[in-house]
Amino acid sequence: MKDIEIYPSSWYYNACVQGFMEIIAHGIGEDGNRIIEEEILHKDGRAVIPGDLANAIFNPCTVPMPARYRNLEYNEVPNEIADLKRIAWWWIQKSQALLKKSSSNFSNSHELIKATCNSYLGSNKTFYPNLLPHNDKTSRIQFLNNWFSLANGGNVHCSFCNALCQLDVHAKEKEQFFIREISAHFGSSITEFPNGFWDGNPNFIMCRHCRSYFLCFHIVYSYGFFVNSDSLMLNWHLNSLLTAKTRKQKTSHYTLLLNAIRYDPQLRSGVGSWGLQNLEVIVFMNNKIKHHPVSPRLARLFMVPKISSLISRIAEPIIWEIILEERFDYLLTIIYKSLRVLRTGKNESNDPEVIVKEKNKDSLTFVVDLIEFYAEVKKLDLNSSEERRYTNMLDLWKIRNEAKNAPLALDNNLVFRLLELTRLNKKAEVYHLLLRTYVVNEMPFPGVLADLFNIEDANLFKSGIYAYISGLKAPENHQD
Repeated sequence: MKDIEIYPSSWYYNACVQGFMEIIAHGIGEDGNRIIEEEILHKDGRAVIPGDLANAIFNPCTVPMPARYRNLEYNEVPNEIADLKRIAWWWIQKSQALLKKSSSNFSNSHELIKATCNSYLGSNKTFYPNLLPHNDKTSRIQFLNNWFSLANGGNVHCSFCNALCQLDVHAKEKEQFFIREISAHFGSSITEFPNGFWDGNPNFIMCRHCRSYFLCFHIVYSYGFFVNSDSLMLNWHLNSLLTAKTRKQKTSHYTLLLNAIRYDPQLRSGVGSWGLQNLEVIVFMNNKIKHHPVSPRLARLFMVPKISSLISRIAEPIIWEIILEERFDYLLTIIYKSLRVLRTGKNESNDPEVIVKEKNKDSLTFVVDLIEFYAEVKKLDLNSSEERRYTNMLDLWKIRNEAKNAPLALDNNLVFRLLELTRLNKKAEVYHLLLRTYVVNEMPFPGVLADLFNIEDANLFKSGIYAYISGLKAPENHQD
């Protein structure tokens, strides 16, 4: 039979293909990842499943695996369900593993198949709502064998891959059209609200190959995120690396993404040259899906080691979202709120935008890193030589170091006044407040602070004052 060629498309389609590839890798066994990377994924972004392999996995064990795989310890279908197709059995195994239930909990393979189908397809609350209701008399094996089928041509085009396929007038809508039973997140209902079809009838046609991929979205969804590009090969490497490290290190996916871009030689060479500018980060949380495209500007920032290192060190989800949305100036609000809490030691309103955590010795470090990150981003965005000349005056380390000897402590009421004047961009009043404080205490006004007032960019000026405040001595009653 012909090879199955899969081309990258939308992030959702690519995520489904990623899940499908993971099922194949699982089924082939220990060599699964190597087979996917060496034989199926191509540098031009496509995935090509060899015809002989496709014929074997889309059939029961009566069809032998290609000779080159027979020495591998792949997961063969048990004898008691020998009529089940390999790909369907691998789907059962992979899906059941996500439920964290061992196959040993079931007395036989039939019970395992039934339980898995009921968990994912059996009701309006399952991942694929009522795709196969638990009280449906249809054999689970028959349903899965029919669902995972090879395309056989036709006279209409699939709405997703444009391949020719055949509509069966006797088949159910959910077997041929992309509706809510296929995706609770994106599919419309035919008989209930929401119905997104202009004439009330479904019109997104699925070929047999695409519907097989769509039944694998839950695998990627379970990881909590998906990094998408215009290459299925890059998707595979990025997501395989990140999901493996997330499970092992219990680290956020965005921190791992930045670390991978900075330190993984293969990914850095491939992503750095072209792929990063086409990346999207999709986050799955609380039954919501958040989509963040990585713009060329973000791509440029992520490739700067100092900037990506600072993001990794901050490691706050709210900061990551603000960065992906490129609302960099809003970081000054986060810094302001966090410095206020640092001053008192309490977040009495439980503001979620405060990155300072009570009794966390790293809280001040997070704020300092965020100030430095913002300043670095602003410096990169400045265009004229005059602007860049002034940014050279913004030495945050010297400013913080000077603050250690300042005639102020973090809990001083004047610091609250200083915070408010800075937030309101009252530059002259900030200057007079600081100058008066140093004069009253018979201390010379620091040159590094004087230089700060020559910076014309209002937000860069704010970041400098915030850096100064973050360097003030902490009040004794909540020092670390």
